[in-house]
Amino acid sequence: MSRVAIALGVLLASGCALDPAPRKLLDGLKAGALNAELLAPDATLVTADGAVTGKAAVASGLAALHPPASAAVAAHHDVARVDLADRSMLFAKSDGRGHVTTVLLFPPSGDDPIPPAVKAYQEAWTQPYPYALLEHAWSARGVYQDPLVDAHGRAEVGRMIADLHKSYDDLAMSNVGTLQLLPGGFFTFGWRFKMGSFLINGLDVGFLDAEGKVALISGFFSPR
Repeated sequence: MSRVAIALGVLLASGCALDPAPRKLLDGLKAGALNAELLAPDATLVTADGAVTGKAAVASGLAALHPPASAAVAAHHDVARVDLADRSMLFAKSDGRGHVTTVLLFPPSGDDPIPPAVKAYQEAWTQPYPYALLEHAWSARGVYQDPLVDAHGRAEVGRMIADLHKSYDDLAMSNVGTLQLLPGGFFTFGWRFKMGSFLINGLDVGFLDAEGKVALISGFFSPR
């Protein structure tokens, strides 16, 4: 089993507990003081070049990264993200018990092919009845999380989308920029929601399971 596959398995098993470890890790990087004790022994760092596993290897990789002191760390549940000076983006997720298991470094730009499941997931947000699309897009164990929502499985995710369409007749979603894909099926893309008079910008970080379906979406309400 590959390092990335193991990391994805840990991500799925960790659930969505409230855990400040990812924020603490990224805040420490901002301050120039990486706290390696926040890393799990089998932590994995995934970049465009591949993956490294183990606390020492991940700590070494992170030590060279320096988010600007002014960069805002966005965090919720057991995840956090921050932009680096070159506009690349760090994402961290914990096991829900105080140790960061997975760190992703997305490049500052990219235009990767959109995986079929991600395309179907994005289209599902445009439908008042999204369940058929989610059958193709969403893992049976898939989890959706953002600062306000924690939804598990296709039924809960579908109901969340359907309820928003019921509340806002003119609900519209559009993608912003391009999708970036890391080895192992990790991806990120920007989006824009229009709900009535409200306009919300943000980005998603996601993971695909072994079947190529969306296993987790972590949404952030802050644009890149």
